[in-house]
Amino acid sequence: MLNLLPKSMIINNIVDTLKKDPENGVVKLLETAKSHTKTIDEQAMLGQVIAYYSTSATAKMQVRNLVYNTSKKTLYSFAEKVYDCLSRQPIVLDFMRLITIDQAAELRVDAPIFPVIDLKNANVATTDVLSRLKNNGMIFFASIAVTEENFDIVTSDEVILTLVKYGIRAIFYRMPATNTPLEARLLKKIHQIRTQRPILAFFMKKDVPNSTSLVYVMSENVNGKAYEVRLRL
Repeated sequence: MLNLLPKSMIINNIVDTLKKDPENGVVKLLETAKSHTKTIDEQAMLGQVIAYYSTSATAKMQVRNLVYNTSKKTLYSFAEKVYDCLSRQPIVLDFMRLITIDQAAELRVDAPIFPVIDLKNANVATTDVLSRLKNNGMIFFASIAVTEENFDIVTSDEVILTLVKYGIRAIFYRMPATNTPLEARLLKKIHQIRTQRPILAFFMKKDVPNSTSLVYVMSENVNGKAYEVRLRL
């Protein structure tokens, strides 16, 4: 049984499989996981993920970019932390940190975090910092606050493809205040980004509206069932 193996062996197998064959390796790993699931719901969810990945050119490109542009040591560390999070319920991603671009400029290669960089623009200074992180094989993400005024800019191809170019792995869009019409518009745009661009995009809601808490909730619908992931920044 897979879950009886030492965690280090499982993680090494995941990383080695991805490094050898990034595109097909994902399907192999998912099929292995599916063969060891204990419930029909888990099998159905993994089956849908496998079907989606197998037919999605953008999903394959996302994985390929992640593997090729990440050092093996960093990829192992990331896989280990994700593995630990997925083994708990509810799923809480507590290994990321929300930081500014100035703080990102000071990050060491061996920093024990996976930064979510709060971006307000993509000027030369910003892209210089992102380039350094990418060239050092690090995994990092972007967080962008969305408003009525900046919606068209921050969801534009120009911004998204610039972030892809400079190594951003995923964009976490958030809204500073409740705005149902804008939220619906953003969710539609996020679906478009996921299916047409080589980057992941998510919408984050604060766990407690109007609080200073930095716990966000992301809800994903898979096979007709809602799954909730909490992101503790």
